[in-house]
Amino acid sequence: MAAPRSDNVKEIILAKTSELMEETGLSSISLASIAEACGISKGTLYYHYKTKEDIFFDLIERHFREQEQELIAWMDDLSKDVSVNRLLMYVLDRNNYEGALRMQVLSSACFGNEDVRRKVLDIYDKFRNLIVEKLLERDDCTREDAEYIAWMSLLLSDGLIVHSQLGNPAFDPQQFIRRTEEFFKDKV
Repeated sequence: MAAPRSDNVKEIILAKTSELMEETGLSSISLASIAEACGISKGTLYYHYKTKEDIFFDLIERHFREQEQELIAWMDDLSKDVSVNRLLMYVLDRNNYEGALRMQVLSSACFGNEDVRRKVLDIYDKFRNLIVEKLLERDDCTREDAEYIAWMSLLLSDGLIVHSQLGNPAFDPQQFIRRTEEFFKDKV
């Protein structure tokens, strides 16, 4: 197997680590297993990342940066219906995927990793502020309503991810997303 080009190594490391996390969880992964999955030496991995937590932080950053860019593009697209009910549907639908990574992030943040907790709170604050900012660009939304809608979006999203990852047989994520859109269509 040919060695990957150096400009692709970090992306390969992140992609393979994400796959491993979905299979076994962060605590079961070692730097050696990441290097093996990537087809690189442990030295090459160590050159880019000193700890698996460093990789985890980059995964968190990448995930939320992608979500942020997608949300901005969607809300700035004048051809889109960006009403509140559509915003809720958009956020819920987008956040329903990559649930395993989000669960790992939330679990680490809630149960002992103070660095992850601080980073997650910072990311939530940035994402909440982005939603508020975008809602305030509309003429029909007050700051108080924008704050509430932003928190509701984030909290519903996390609840959706938890029940999806639990495999709750009484819960259909897609039906919930559709019903949420319908429910809020005439309310806000």
